[in-house]
Amino acid sequence: MRRTALPLSLLLSVSTLGACHLIKVNGKPLGGASTSSPKPATTSAPQGAAQQAPAAAPAATASAPAAPVYASTSGIRVNSTLAPHPLVTEMVKVRMDDVRADERGWRKCSSGFTTEQPAITWELTEDMTDLKITLENQDGGLAHANAALVLPGGGFVCADKSMFYFNDWKKGSYALFFTSISIGASARLRFESPQRSQREVFAELSKTRTINVTPTDVTPRFEKVTIDPSIHAFGENVNVSCKSRGLSSVGERIAPLARLKVSKESNYHIGVRGASTFVLTEDNLCSMGREKHLSPGTHTLWAILPRDRAAASSYEIEIDDLNRTFKPGEAKTHEVVSLDKPMVITGKVRPSERWGSRDGLCRGAARAPDAYIHAGDLFESVRLSLLWSTHRQQLHVFGPIETAKTYSRAECGGPRHESHTFKLFEGTYAVWVGSPENTKPGSDYHLLVRNTSKPVPPMTTFAKIGDGLSIEHRRVFNHYPFFEGKNINAWETMFTQAPERLFVFLRKSVKSNKSEVKVGEPLLVSSGYGDTIRMIRFDGSSVSANKQLVTTKWPSKIVMPTKPHTPEERSLSGALGAAGPEDKKQIDAYIKADKKYEDCSYKYMKKNDPTWGKGHEVYRISRNGKVRNVGDQVADRAYNKCGGKRIEKMADALIKKLAKTRAQRYQRQLTAVRKRFGI
Repeated sequence: MRRTALPLSLLLSVSTLGACHLIKVNGKPLGGASTSSPKPATTSAPQGAAQQAPAAAPAATASAPAAPVYASTSGIRVNSTLAPHPLVTEMVKVRMDDVRADERGWRKCSSGFTTEQPAITWELTEDMTDLKITLENQDGGLAHANAALVLPGGGFVCADKSMFYFNDWKKGSYALFFTSISIGASARLRFESPQRSQREVFAELSKTRTINVTPTDVTPRFEKVTIDPSIHAFGENVNVSCKSRGLSSVGERIAPLARLKVSKESNYHIGVRGASTFVLTEDNLCSMGREKHLSPGTHTLWAILPRDRAAASSYEIEIDDLNRTFKPGEAKTHEVVSLDKPMVITGKVRPSERWGSRDGLCRGAARAPDAYIHAGDLFESVRLSLLWSTHRQQLHVFGPIETAKTYSRAECGGPRHESHTFKLFEGTYAVWVGSPENTKPGSDYHLLVRNTSKPVPPMTTFAKIGDGLSIEHRRVFNHYPFFEGKNINAWETMFTQAPERLFVFLRKSVKSNKSEVKVGEPLLVSSGYGDTIRMIRFDGSSVSANKQLVTTKWPSKIVMPTKPHTPEERSLSGALGAAGPEDKKQIDAYIKADKKYEDCSYKYMKKNDPTWGKGHEVYRISRNGKVRNVGDQVADRAYNKCGGKRIEKMADALIKKLAKTRAQRYQRQLTAVRKRFGI
């Protein structure tokens, strides 16, 4: 027998999916559904002088198998018509006997053990010149099994890299014995015709789609192709330059995806998700890796298929000219003329799509932008943010596009990052609104564009408050994003203007701040985490309750206190913090008197305190040994001289006046809220 020379530049071979099914040869089943151990073949190993076959060429990997099932050890008949092609057996598994390979004369194959009977036998019904037999594991890769193939009439050959391939197969019976130093061995056998595979792959290559790789308005762009996943070639035989770039593993399955007609020399990212790719150029050179440098011409794109699962029949090819800036697709442009008032852009969340692979791009949104925002003038302190939605949303922004570079990055949003702020805002910005989990496409979104230096009225909602909101979704700050609720006046406005669909009620009375919140009192949701709901009462105080005690159902009768619980403020700072607009006159009078006192005290201390502005203290010691701080003595004189006692009395009187007006304000607020609810 003589070795068949393999073409160095492009030897292609083919496999056909079908190893997952029961195979019949000449009308007889090959193997069966049983998982019990097979009976060994009765064929004895032919005797005769050992004849070592020439070194075999590398073999192909099979498509992904089904769960391993033991194959029959006899009854296989093979001829040049070989149908199906390739013919792949189910898993053959043996346990080694106490028989050494060198006792059989197979020391060249292994120094380990073998079996009394062959693992599998087959019959060649005619001489063949183009047949390759490969031993594979259950994942479709090379089994790396040692084996001896006993030839018709005597002699044997050893497996070379888990395969047998030569061009002079003789008609007759063949028997395969596994050899191993371990307790057992297993493999599937693949019978195929390399020349036939080569013809089939070239036929498939001629049918692949031609894609024009030319400058377009969108980069990256995506093109879909379909292939016959049963037809593939073998990476180790593609090209020597590919081997040096990483495509060197024996048995790598590859398939042609498309022909690329490149019109511009550039660095491209051309690939597919779920598989590595390489480009075989017109001059038979290989371009691998994330970045591929391609010259004008028609090249071929190949995918390295997975070994551990069936190959896909459809692929989406990403084509990105990395020497160009990121150019997203078409969308409506919204002009920013003035931001004296906030601008709201509305739309619906679209299903997420695969984005490009270049650095700085985002995920979790459609490829094309939802909108472009164009500012012809320069604006300062601009914030783009998403208003609250029942489903979590995220915001991505890229721009300004006019000054973008190839290395420019998008501002990507996330579950807790739903806004982007720009100190300077000018030019065109692309914006995307997506869902982090991609679970609710079709939900409404509201994108707010505003100047952060311009105040927004606290009762501005921007979006309609829907009906049927859950308890958690009724959180008042969701719907009024600029409401802060700092004082009783703010809560009076909220409780008298908020729509009925935001209120919740207790199913059972609970204690809060030494008072009782009764069933039937309207409450607004402040926050909700787990089983606890925190709510706001009419006066801005809070109450928490288990979620099971809270309901959105309106009671037959609204119940509210007749008298407010007015908070007590004993300190002047606390009283001033809780003051209202009606207290302005009294507060201004006190502040004026206090400032006059402070000015007088400052001047006196500066003139009379010897330690003023110095980093030390001065003490006076009397004859009887009494020690006094000079600075403190001067401060006491300044207090008396400038009217410190008068200021203290004014402060006490102001605290009492503020307490009186505060009580009136709380009562007025309660009356207004009771009136709103018809009490």
